[in-house]
Amino acid sequence: MLKKFLIIISLFINTVALAADNNVAVLNTDRLKNDTKAGQSIAKQVEDLQAKFRDKVSKLTQEFDTKKIELDKNKPILSKEAFAKKEAEFNNKMTEVRKDLQQEASKIDQMQQMAVADFNTIARSVIDDVVKQGKYSHVFPAEVVIYADPKSDITSQVIAGVDKKTDRIELKEPAKDKK
Repeated sequence: MLKKFLIIISLFINTVALAADNNVAVLNTDRLKNDTKAGQSIAKQVEDLQAKFRDKVSKLTQEFDTKKIELDKNKPILSKEAFAKKEAEFNNKMTEVRKDLQQEASKIDQMQQMAVADFNTIARSVIDDVVKQGKYSHVFPAEVVIYADPKSDITSQVIAGVDKKTDRIELKEPAKDKK
């Protein structure tokens, strides 16, 4: 407990010392992602892919539910061995489909991560330019700063800079694993 308190006090003292420089800027990273055209394009593409994925899962769930009901109806007329074979085939197919769905969900996540990495590269170059122009010595995320002078907020400048560089970042298929 004492250690945590000392760390907090140390961070506070360092932040106060930095603020005395008047070379400190803050950046609202949530606004940067949400208010840039490129950030919005990533969010829209991911949302569309996830909606298609949810529809696919729903459709497959209905199909498997129907097949399971059909299988259960045939249980009384099939021999024990025949039913066991059909049930095993059903379970194997369901396992295969689940695996494919997990891979597809993972692929969507990878596509989003790659697009966000591209976005961050562009945003970082804009931030570097804004920092040089404003002669800032430090930039803190606004989300962790309790108070900052509104004049030190560079979020709007960075948003404008990112929008000037690009208005869209395309989601790309991840590279296929070589086996």
